[in-house]
Amino acid sequence: MASASEELVDPRTVANLVTPKYQTCDETASWLTRFHQGQSNRVTIKFGAKATEIGLIRIWNYNKNRIHSSRGAREVAIWLDTKLIFMGEIERASGDLENAPE
Repeated sequence: MASASEELVDPRTVANLVTPKYQTCDETASWLTRFHQGQSNRVTIKFGAKATEIGLIRIWNYNKNRIHSSRGAREVAIWLDTKLIFMGEIERASGDLENAPE
């Protein structure tokens, strides 16, 4: 039997934001945080002092299953340094891998 502290560990941590295992329904490979109506969640990724080239940003929305896919992000703004490079609505996940975009 697991102890109380082991039961409270949530595998959906921020470490899963940038990962090679992105096209998945595995919630242990996903990130999830609390959302409060009327407030925004913010994610900041710092690359360090060395210049880093970004060729593509792909957002794989929360995709545990069809019921829980509504937990994902909807309205997203992406900033690169001080420049807004994307602002808009992103697609809700399909809830499976068969109907997922490439």
